[in-house]
Amino acid sequence: MNKQGNIPTIVVLAYNRPEPLSRLLGSLLRAEYGAGQVPLIISLDHDPHPEVLHLAKSFDWPHGNKQINVSDKPLGTRAHVLQCGDLTDQYESVIILEDDLLVSPYFYTYSLEALHFCKSDASLAGISLYSYDVREFKHMRFMAMQDGFDNYYLQLPSSWGQLWTKEWWGEFRGWLDRGELVSPDIHPAILDWPEHSWKKTFISYLVDQDKYFFYPRVSHTTNFGDLGQNHKGEFARYQVPIEMGQRAHRLCKLEESKAVYDAFFEPVVTDVNRSAWMDQFPNLEFDLFGDKHRFRDETQYVLTTRRVRNVIRTFAATMLPLEMNVYMEVEGEGINLAKKADVDLSKRPMNPRIHERITGRFSKQRYGIQYLYQLMKQIRK
Repeated sequence: MNKQGNIPTIVVLAYNRPEPLSRLLGSLLRAEYGAGQVPLIISLDHDPHPEVLHLAKSFDWPHGNKQINVSDKPLGTRAHVLQCGDLTDQYESVIILEDDLLVSPYFYTYSLEALHFCKSDASLAGISLYSYDVREFKHMRFMAMQDGFDNYYLQLPSSWGQLWTKEWWGEFRGWLDRGELVSPDIHPAILDWPEHSWKKTFISYLVDQDKYFFYPRVSHTTNFGDLGQNHKGEFARYQVPIEMGQRAHRLCKLEESKAVYDAFFEPVVTDVNRSAWMDQFPNLEFDLFGDKHRFRDETQYVLTTRRVRNVIRTFAATMLPLEMNVYMEVEGEGINLAKKADVDLSKRPMNPRIHERITGRFSKQRYGIQYLYQLMKQIRK
């Protein structure tokens, strides 16, 4: 049993997908672990696929103790993840890997480095091994601002490779035991996620408690989107490049980072990234993707791609990430600075032309207009 918090136990979740499990286990064998003993737990939901059970039993783990846990009752994804998170009480820290992932050869050495850097930070709730390049809703491109460090902070939990310590998980469990809360300050799309989503609950926890996940700039896992409870199969939208070289990382604490993002993937204004002109506009909130359905109570001013009634200042919407137009004070139109009360949330969100520029294709609105225009041309002929 691992009672040392600086040697995370690897926990693999599986049920009825033998091929993805084989792929993940193969990548675990190819990874580097150093000279220490690394425990591995393969956690199987009740009545697993026979090939999955055979794979788990026959898999030779040369880096330490291997243990197979089979649930005595059906769990589903949510209960299974929660049960594996509870292993932190026994193992101090765990790396959770669902079977549709593949890990970088350096995922474990990175995990050790990040854990050593982060484990005493009360502002965090976990460490991600995955790095986003697309938002999880509306699936628009996401790029964290480059600030000279190899990590960024996001108010969303990682579900594609995450590390929890006993302290972080215990705080979440204590919050959950007080009664589950769905925060009103999460994306409307998340509210529609199914009840079996543990991530929906964890996002509410992060927002309610103002905590963050620690993310790498270069991912140490990638997601295959195999057929399962959350995907219809062969879903490559969340495939990302993984780290293939060993290197030291330059890491920063939350209070040092310029790359801090809320639960909408929107920048958070901090003492570190605040521009001098922003001092005139206290309690400033970003809405660059234009899909927030409400703003924080304390917010006074908003930077948004929505139309507003009274514009204080405008910026171009040409640089990516979009917040760079604000920080570099690029002149133009597209991003509006306005008082919170002057942002009409009932109006259409992000301007279609900005959407088009970011995605490289017509938005639905613009496509419809273009289609009707071409149709009318044909009719007139």
